[in-house]
Amino acid sequence: MGQDGKVQNPTMLFRLMGVDVARLRAHYGEDTIMGDEVSQMIRNLHNSREYDLPRSKIFLFSTPRPNELLCNCTRIIGRDGRELNPMLVEDITEAEIEGRKQVREYAKFFRDRLVGCEDSFVNDTGVQVGVRQTRQIRGSSDAEQRRRRGRNQKQQLHRPLGVADRAALRRKAAAQMAAR
Repeated sequence: MGQDGKVQNPTMLFRLMGVDVARLRAHYGEDTIMGDEVSQMIRNLHNSREYDLPRSKIFLFSTPRPNELLCNCTRIIGRDGRELNPMLVEDITEAEIEGRKQVREYAKFFRDRLVGCEDSFVNDTGVQVGVRQTRQIRGSSDAEQRRRRGRNQKQQLHRPLGVADRAALRRKAAAQMAAR
């Protein structure tokens, strides 16, 4: 699971509607990563405990829908400050609850403080928290193992079946069934 058993924090993406995207971009710039002005504002408000905004470097992406932003803002950690293990049901439940709380808090901050977001509202959230790196296979290829052993045998390695391979196998099986 992740590198040395550590994974990136879960996140909860959300979409915000009712945004005057042109005003927002004119004021804060075209970069999807909000700049120092916004990051410092978030840090100050978080430190003053006026808002609970644990992540100050936020990403706001325009979408094809008018007046909508895709927001990547949350940073979900356990109530006790530890990194959550998304393989544990208690931790993933905590992440789901905390992620939605953070969405509401960031949406309130946007409405109250960001130019162009005065009339904004949460359109939707991710179905569940986004988690990376939970299941990784540790291993090496047959070729790498042979190199490690000092062998230079050139053998055709098995490769995973691709979509075309699976379709061909289904057609072959169907033809064999039809021939019976």
